Amino acid sequence: MINTVIDRMRDNPQAVADPAVKAALESLKATAEANATPSVDSEARGALDVERKVLSELEGGEYPKRHREGLKSMTGPGLKKAEELLPKVKKDAMLLLAGTRGNGKTQLATYLAYHRRLTHGLTAGKYIKALDLFEALKETWSNRSSEDSVMRPYRQCGMLVIDEIHERGESEWETRKLVNLIDHRYDRMLVTLLVGNIAPNEVTARLSPSIVSRMKETGGIINCDWPSYR
Repeated sequence: MINTVIDRMRDNPQAVADPAVKAALESLKATAEANATPSVDSEARGALDVERKVLSELEGGEYPKRHREGLKSMTGPGLKKAEELLPKVKKDAMLLLAGTRGNGKTQLATYLAYHRRLTHGLTAGKYIKALDLFEALKETWSNRSSEDSVMRPYRQCGMLVIDEIHERGESEWETRKLVNLIDHRYDRMLVTLLVGNIAPNEVTARLSPSIVSRMKETGGIINCDWPSYR
């Protein structure tokens, strides 16, 4: 269309009066204005695209669908605590979210991963249930793969959430593996969240003095003591 306009104006100075030429010029003007000043709609679409990308990354990190979809409906003390903790996950915090069932600890962890990525541009990392992690390690005993191949992604990801930590068997072997994982992440200064239905006064006995020491040094034990959302 641009070439047509130029040819007509070169051959005939009066061509600008041609309706087709006028229409072309108006179209070019509208395009230039649109490119110079992004519309509100385009900005909204851009923000939506970013949000979808972050949610896709959470899915790739295996954060539960229920909690990804629950991000917009968070309210009450769980949301307030999540907003309070968000600055910690920008750094190398190690946190334990402890408390009773149903008060949104996993939702809180998902919120932190989501906003760590959306707000601060850092990786959302990975999510796994403690029992699934130890089962994956045990599977290496029979399929000739290495424990290191299982653990490496969890040692190196920018943020790691290990949920249902109270469901592990608490054997000496599991404790050693968990301590080793936490130590690797501590050395690399990587964000780690443990989530479990554990009373704060039982934490040392249920986990390990080494893990508790790391938590207290870098992040803390968060007592999620508000009422259940269920």
